[in-house]
Amino acid sequence: MEPGNQTTVMVFMLLGLMRNNNGQVLLFIFFALVYLVTLIDSIGIVILCCTDPQLYMPMYFFISNLSFVDLCYSSTVAPTLLMGLLVDRNAISITGCAVQLFFFTTFCIAESILLTVMAFDRYTAICKPLHYTSVMTRRFCTQLVALPYVCGLLTGATYAFFTFRLSFCDSKIPHYFCDLFPFFKLSCVDTTLIEILVYTTITIFGSCNIMTLIVSYAYIIITILQIRSSTGRQKIFSTCSPHFASVILFYGTAFAVYLHPNTKDSVEADKVISVFYTVIVPMLNPLIYGLRSKDVKAAFWRTLKTHNVFINNKKERH
Repeated sequence: MEPGNQTTVMVFMLLGLMRNNNGQVLLFIFFALVYLVTLIDSIGIVILCCTDPQLYMPMYFFISNLSFVDLCYSSTVAPTLLMGLLVDRNAISITGCAVQLFFFTTFCIAESILLTVMAFDRYTAICKPLHYTSVMTRRFCTQLVALPYVCGLLTGATYAFFTFRLSFCDSKIPHYFCDLFPFFKLSCVDTTLIEILVYTTITIFGSCNIMTLIVSYAYIIITILQIRSSTGRQKIFSTCSPHFASVILFYGTAFAVYLHPNTKDSVEADKVISVFYTVIVPMLNPLIYGLRSKDVKAAFWRTLKTHNVFINNKKERH
């Protein structure tokens, strides 16, 4: 990798999700609906967790932040995906590409660490219930939530800085958004150092997160097996299953894209897999937590009831 700003290409062309135009209208409608559901669900979860007093608990504090992160990194990618389905060649400036890469990396890293933080929260609540209140204080929860954002911002800034110091010989990006590895194929210079940097950070974050998740759930499983009451086991399982599902969906698809050899044959497969963790997973997470949580559903109905009472009182005054 050569130092200095040697970029000769100022505008990139995103080639989109598909090579041909067959079915693009249907895909546009489908992904537009998916993104709309993501917006409604994520914003709804955040509002409920921030306004309903009965959801002022560490678990829902983390869930609201997870919904916010899902909303942010989906909003970073989904508009570009939708635009690419409407036009044959979706042009984006090098500045726009750098900004998209920065925010996507930031919120993607933040999500991975936030899922680990939520596993620690479940471990403390289930395995150390008597110490849960003293451990998961408001200050400590705020610090735990700040960690994913700080790590994400630092990683996103690092990736964007080094990637866009490269010199590019081609402007056609074989993807539907500005992801890391497609840029390496466009570079005129050796990208070995930055690829080592990327794989190292992904391995470090991935290893630390996975080990924490495994240890947390190992203790949780041991605790569940020690409970004699089937009702108690079912209750604990119901609180952990949404988080476990989110972990499998996110890490399964993300690792399938980034932790394999970067070859020409993998480009098309990567685009399809990327759709799941950039568009589908952010839609599923709020649905998983909203539909599985009795507290969230109860808060939703309380909010509707309060809103209806407010409207009826206002009509009576008039």
